[in-house]
Amino acid sequence: MSTTSEKRTKEEKDEKEERREEKKERTILTEQFCPICGISSKEKKFIKFLCIDCWIAQQKFKIPEKIIIQQCRKCGRIKLREWTDDKSSIENEITRMCASHRDVKAKVIELTDQYVRIELEIEGTKFEREIPIEIKRTLCPECTKEVRGYYEAIIQLRLKSHERRGRKGRKEFEEIVSQLRGLKDRIQKELEKVTFVPKVDEQPFGFDIYVGSTSEAYNVLRLLGLKYTSTKKLFTQKAGKKLYRTTFLVRI
Repeated sequence: MSTTSEKRTKEEKDEKEERREEKKERTILTEQFCPICGISSKEKKFIKFLCIDCWIAQQKFKIPEKIIIQQCRKCGRIKLREWTDDKSSIENEITRMCASHRDVKAKVIELTDQYVRIELEIEGTKFEREIPIEIKRTLCPECTKEVRGYYEAIIQLRLKSHERRGRKGRKEFEEIVSQLRGLKDRIQKELEKVTFVPKVDEQPFGFDIYVGSTSEAYNVLRLLGLKYTSTKKLFTQKAGKKLYRTTFLVRI
């Protein structure tokens, strides 16, 4: 009986050993080694018969080692390809940079001031990469113009001539001046949504609002339904192109 038990135990050990050997053989058969760098598929993902890094090198496809983003220190807008305050456009540009090869799909998983984590998919194989981000503080073109006092237009708010001569009572005249001041604040508020206002000067019978963009000055006056007269004056030439400053006169 003891002999039978020992025989059974030996058979069980033999079976276990056979299963281990079979498993080892299957592992050897499924394990790949990159023919270029020699790394095992246990250590790194493979695309066909090459490891990911060697496949990328063979395809001359480059994942950026570092991404430099400019940020305006005044208005906070950011730039990778063009200036924007929309974070999603930066993510789209990073995706475009990382998916430049026809066989590569990319998706931004996380974007911070220090790094971007992206998911790449190449021929069904997915993997993630973390790319460092460097933020360079600078001034965007609009803020550079503002800092230098640049302007393209002036909106002149003025009382009508008969209001200046004081044909109305003092109280009514003060109400008109208050309306003029309120209109100045409203125009300035709308302008600052779309451009910059380097300065506002108070005049004896109104205000001069200096505007960074002629087209935006025009758009705001139309938006508010204000009637105006305009004049243009040549102030410089750039690359052979004449540049004008426009004055919009608004009377109330």
